[in-house]
Parts: sequence; structure tokens; C-alpha cells
Amino acid sequence: QSCGRTRFDVLVAGAGPAGSTLALRLAREGFSVAIVEPKRFPRPKPCGEFLSPECLPILRELGLEREVLALGAREVRGMRLHGWGARAHGRYVSVGSSPLHDHGIAVRRERFDAVLLRGAVQAGVEVFEQRGAPVARHVFHLRGDGARDIGGKRNAGQFRLDIQNFG
Repeated sequence: QSCGRTRFDVLVAGAGPAGSTLALRLAREGFSVAIVEPKRFPRPKPCGEFLSPECLPILRELGLEREVLALGAREVRGMRLHGWGARAHGRYVSVGSSPLHDHGIAVRRERFDAVLLRGAVQAGVEVFEQRGAPVARHVFHLRGDGARDIGGKRNAGQFRLDIQNFG
């Protein structure tokens, strides 16, 4: 998905839900953004298939709610816990100043991740995924008010990050 650009305002490590959402929001604010992801998407991910009720307004804000729901998302209105001879049942209720959303959703994680990453790409984010070994070398010139290296030395100007054989 790379267009050959090598200069970015922000480099995001990982294209999971947090990375793709962050990249999408930053790109919409006018930053040039790249995501570096060691896996190739879509990738199987057996965990994280539940989104709490508080996630639905975020998906709506991102403009991705309909696309996620179209994946076959199932409403989850509460939970039942069983174990060690005990049972518990709960439903979602409003907490603090949060508005009440009576359900979350369950959706296959690899499909959900793909929707978020596609949204980021449509917003102008460039994605560098592993395409086999060795991974092609990418050089990024990152700008900002500076950074520190592993030893703590401050770098106040541009710096280069060579990414080679990550994964």
C-alpha cells in the first residue's frame, strides 16, 4: 500500500484497533501518517472480538459504524458468567456521565481490524506491512520538536529511522 513517500509527521507502530484509529484521526487533522505493521492484514486474531457499548459512538464518529455492523456484528446486551459453582448475570447500565448504550457488539476481529485499516488508508495513511522476509528497507524522516534515543540523548532536529527485517 506504499506510494513511495518517505517523510511523515507521525509514525504509528501497529495497525490494530488503537493504531488504525489513531492514524485515521491524525490524518483527518492534516498530519501525514505512516503505520508500520509487522504482520500482513487481514490476519487471524482469536481475541478481542467484543466491543463495549462505549465503542459504538466512536465508530459513528469515525464514519465506520455502518461498515462494521454490515460485517455481521451481533448485539451483546450483557453477560453471563459461570464458574466454580457460581453464576452471575449482568446488563449494561450508564456509568457516570456516559450516556446509556444498551448493547455492545461482537464481530470477527480480523474483519473489524480490516475496516479500521481501510478507513485509515482512505484518509491518506500510508501502511507498511510485512510482505515476506526480508522486509524491504524503508527510511522515515520524522519531524517534530525532537526525540530521545535509547541512551536518552536528545535529538532536536530531524532523525531517521531505518526499519529493516522487522517482525
